[in-house]
Amino acid sequence: MSRLQLQSNITGINLYEKFNNEAKLPKTPASVSKEVRKPRKSSKLKHRRTSSDISNEIPDPDTNLKLYEAVKTFMIHGPCGSVRKSSPCMINSRCSKHFPKFTERTSFDEDGYCKYRRRDSGNFVEKNGIKLDNRFVVPYNPTLLLRYQAHINLEFCNQSCSIKYLFKYVSKGYDKVTAALCSSESNYSNEDNVDEIKMYYDCSYISACEAAWRIFGFDINFRDLSVERLPFHLPNQQGVVFGDHDSIDSVVFNATAKQTKFLAWFEANKRYPKAKSLTYAQFPSQFVYKTDCRQWFKRKSGPTCYEDIRTINGVVYPTFNNACYVMGLLDDDKEYIEGIVEGSKWSLGFYLRKLFATLLIHNTIARPSYVWENTWMHLSDDILLKECHRTGSPDLHLDDEHVKNIALAEIENILKLNGRSLANFTPMPMPNKAFMRNLGNLLINEELNYDRNMLKLEHDILLSSLTSEQKNIYDTIMAAVNDAKSGLFFVNGFGGFGKTYIWNTLTSAIRSNGDIVLAVASSGIASQLIPGGRTAHSRCAIPLNIDGNSTCHIVQGSNLAELMVHTKLIIWDEAPMAHRHCFEALDCTLRDIMKSQNPELSRHPFGGKVVVFGGDEIIWNIINDEEHEIDIDGDILIVNVDDPIRSIVDNTYSNFLDNFHRHDYFRDRAILSPTLDDVAKVNDFILSLLPGEERTYLSSDTMCNQKPTSEIAEVYTTEFLNTISGSGLPYHELKLKVGAPIMLLRNIDRSMGLCNGTRLTLTRMYDHVIEASIMSGKFAGEKIDLHPLESTPVVKTRALYGFED
Repeated sequence: MSRLQLQSNITGINLYEKFNNEAKLPKTPASVSKEVRKPRKSSKLKHRRTSSDISNEIPDPDTNLKLYEAVKTFMIHGPCGSVRKSSPCMINSRCSKHFPKFTERTSFDEDGYCKYRRRDSGNFVEKNGIKLDNRFVVPYNPTLLLRYQAHINLEFCNQSCSIKYLFKYVSKGYDKVTAALCSSESNYSNEDNVDEIKMYYDCSYISACEAAWRIFGFDINFRDLSVERLPFHLPNQQGVVFGDHDSIDSVVFNATAKQTKFLAWFEANKRYPKAKSLTYAQFPSQFVYKTDCRQWFKRKSGPTCYEDIRTINGVVYPTFNNACYVMGLLDDDKEYIEGIVEGSKWSLGFYLRKLFATLLIHNTIARPSYVWENTWMHLSDDILLKECHRTGSPDLHLDDEHVKNIALAEIENILKLNGRSLANFTPMPMPNKAFMRNLGNLLINEELNYDRNMLKLEHDILLSSLTSEQKNIYDTIMAAVNDAKSGLFFVNGFGGFGKTYIWNTLTSAIRSNGDIVLAVASSGIASQLIPGGRTAHSRCAIPLNIDGNSTCHIVQGSNLAELMVHTKLIIWDEAPMAHRHCFEALDCTLRDIMKSQNPELSRHPFGGKVVVFGGDEIIWNIINDEEHEIDIDGDILIVNVDDPIRSIVDNTYSNFLDNFHRHDYFRDRAILSPTLDDVAKVNDFILSLLPGEERTYLSSDTMCNQKPTSEIAEVYTTEFLNTISGSGLPYHELKLKVGAPIMLLRNIDRSMGLCNGTRLTLTRMYDHVIEASIMSGKFAGEKIDLHPLESTPVVKTRALYGFED
């Protein structure tokens, strides 16, 4: 399409094509977009003229069949909308191009965009079996459409704000050409003579002007060095930047808006003696200005030799590998040894043994026996004292092997309570059988370890407080338990209905009689609401990666299988949150276990056990995606503030420095944020208010290859993995201070109430381990040791501390 043709009087007005500076290949007839611009000598274009030059209607096929076919082929948008929601133009269930639309007359909106006439003429075209009328026609000019037989979108530009089409194709990149080079003399009938490499070239088009530019060797691209602009001003005459809609009071009283680089330079000269020897222009060479806090800070000096690179905290390490390990950049069992050694400085062996068992349960340690051999003296440092108290012999002497066996026996007990054993971690040593012989079934002992008299009193109080509806549920379930009949129940109720109250009444009734009830929930935080509660996956050994053929990891004749046999009632709270395959796996496993007791039980659901599911069943009948305005009460709004984060923190955590050391201060307050970025800002601000030294812990991120032969791990760099964050995954850099509230992101030890969502207060920090105090619940005030654990999300593995500030 030539420029002469574009400027002809086809429409009676001027047509323009925008050519960008890259001298691209002219558009092919497959898709051309042009603009109709207002003539210079005319100040107004009549609606009649616009309607005649630009058409948005389907012509009558009886009177103009050629134009009808051209419009049908090139100028119909869609189908989209409710008739085809999968169309590429559909965003949030709406067409991004605002089709379909009817308009009886041509008009202009307030932004100058033309709303073309689209009458309901009754004409339509059919595409993909769907009838489309004038509402789906793209603006076109009949003469241009018939001449070039291409998609030519013609638009009317009335104001400067409606000229987007002039720049629509500027950033679309190079045009691409696939060229075939053929010789008329060659005979391609013989396939052996065809050289496809010489015949086809897949290349980018370079115009003559760009080719000349490259031949002369002119720069194709360049990069400017960063320039630090140093403003200066007279007293109280600094420039202040503010938005158009900012109130004058917020601008005037905003203290940070008045702070400039020039004024910050004065403050830096007061803080840093070396700064006084530098001029203002020399200052950026040794100091850096941070805009978030509007202050100058000293630049970090770089290494001058290899020894400087291997120097960490003033210590020169022999190898770069050792230096990286000290910085926490490498995964190695040395860090677990260092963590246990650090923890021994303030924790007893009892807590260290729990820490060691936790690392084993989560498969964090690569060589457990190596870690044990290097730390057993710390893991068992309280064994001799405990045996002295147990035997009443203050002069008792035990050799190392005896101490090791007792410590291994206690670690084995912790593992068995979590469905594991030291035998799963070969070549870890096993305790002497003499120490394990009289322990019996620890799982059954744990479930029977309740004060029955106390439970009877608790049951009487709870039973007397039940409502009639709750009492009916209680009686129905207890009748099935007492009659030893199979029963399957679902208690449906929203939050606050009183389901947990029913669970507590049932558990106290059965346990006070010396029987076993298993209380589980789909989430760790929900299981803490029920006495003796555990997560369903933990207690019933349900696989994490589950399908329709899965079963629970319970071996016939094992301690866990014996526990299931003696169980009278199973309560599963928040059941709707679990996949149906979880229930099917438990059902299949219980049928198999109970078949050994009575073959008839294999025909009953869940092996004839009484099972109660609880939760709130929500059914959405109407999906409404419309936007509505919501009125928020004024008593919960904070208005007329200069610093929103400081204001909400001051309102939520009043008298922060006087109260942050109290558990109930953080326990009873929280700030909810819609995005992770907002959470990070609030956390950083509150952390800056805490006194004391700040420490930064880094995650160790690696790709988790599902296929050993996959090369995807080589595609993503460690730096890229460090930038990934999401719900349930802390940032690569975790900044902490003593006294900071933290939250667990993993189920670590349910017996101590350490589940996903448990809140703690940080009490000590070392390089590889930290100490924290439980903030609320039955174990409030209890201190625990935390070490990095491995987390495996969908896309990567991240060794993290299992907590988030």
